[in-house]
Amino acid sequence: MSIEYTQPVKARKWYEIWWEIWRNPGEASFLALLSESDHSTMRGFIWIAVVSLFVAIITGTTGTRTLQSFEPGIPGGVLAFGCALILTPIFGVIGLVISSGIFHGISRLLGGRGVWNDMVICLAAVAAPSELIGGVIGLLTILFIAIPGAFFIPWVLSFVFGIYAVILNIIAIKAAEKMGTGQAVLTYFLPVIIIGLLVLCAFLALIPAFRTTS
Repeated sequence: MSIEYTQPVKARKWYEIWWEIWRNPGEASFLALLSESDHSTMRGFIWIAVVSLFVAIITGTTGTRTLQSFEPGIPGGVLAFGCALILTPIFGVIGLVISSGIFHGISRLLGGRGVWNDMVICLAAVAAPSELIGGVIGLLTILFIAIPGAFFIPWVLSFVFGIYAVILNIIAIKAAEKMGTGQAVLTYFLPVIIIGLLVLCAFLALIPAFRTTS
């Protein structure tokens, strides 16, 4: 059962929600989404699955054509493209489920009072357009790589876009879990810190083994 923030209102179109969130990056935009009559997890799953499939078609088609332009007749690219069309939407939804679960679990430990359903739809409202924009940047990378001196442009765009997406994700967590900004920031970065420490510990533990074998 979702937390009732305001009186539920009629659901908007997907592009209206995405535009509002990305144009007005604030907690109010996410609370408006959570006040709609349809802010179910299934809607978030559909957003991610459809966008993932669309991006896979566009980038996969472009990438396959680029590969075959260098080495015509290679069937591997076509096979990989077909597999991507099947697996990308599935992995996209699974990724949303896992990330929402991790963030929701951590937020509860930090005093969050939200529910998993709200976390899913809020993150999906950021992740779906993020994937679209990321796909466009990926296409620009393919196009600009052949232009001398222009290859860095997609990298700059990707860096700026990445920072903006992180900010939106933090606001989404804050709105979904009804928590403070500091708690939301910690909720977002704590998994990264933990994974980083685990990787570092594993690396340090393996150093003596490498020295012994050498």
